[in-house]
Amino acid sequence: MQTEGLRIAMTVASSIEVHELVQSAQVDLGVIHPLTSAEGMLAAPAFEMCSVLALPPRHRLARRRKVDLRELDGEPQVVLGRQYRLRDLVEDAFAQHGATPMVVAETQSAAAACEMVSEGLGFTIVDAVTAGSYTGRLALAELSPRVGIPVQVLAPPGRPTSAVTARFLDLLLAEFHAFT
Repeated sequence: MQTEGLRIAMTVASSIEVHELVQSAQVDLGVIHPLTSAEGMLAAPAFEMCSVLALPPRHRLARRRKVDLRELDGEPQVVLGRQYRLRDLVEDAFAQHGATPMVVAETQSAAAACEMVSEGLGFTIVDAVTAGSYTGRLALAELSPRVGIPVQVLAPPGRPTSAVTARFLDLLLAEFHAFT
C-alpha cells in the first residue's frame, strides 16, 4: 500500500458539520452521531459505543467500578456543548432517573472535558475512547443504567474508497468496537 504523500488531518466538529464535509467530498471519512440524511453515505453499519463516567481521582466515587446515575445528583458536572448528541442523551438519562447534576463548565471537546475533570472541576460523561486516553489521570466507571452513544461512519457518496482509507476504516472500527 502506497503511503508516500499521504496527508492526515483530524477535525473535531458537530455531526452536521462533519456530514457536510463528507457530502462535499472534502474528507474521506467522517464519524458522527446518526443523522437520517446520512443513510446513502454509510461506510460501515451504524453501531453503539459505550460512554463512561470520568471522575477526578480523589472523588468520593472514584474507587467504584459502577455508579448509578442517581448518585451524581447535585454533583459538579462538565458537559459537552449543545450541538453534541451525547449531551442530550446524558441529560435525558439524568431526567429519567430523577438526578440533577450541577453544571459548572461546558466545552466543545470531550478531551477538554476530561482535562477539566482531571484537575478536579467535576465529573463528565464521555465516550470510552477519549476517556481511555486519560488512564491514570481520571477514575473511570461504568454508568448504571448504561448511556449508549450511537455512531455512524460516513464516506463521500459516489466515490470509491481508496485502499489507504479502507485500511484506516478497518483500524478505526476495530478500535471503536473494543469500546462497545
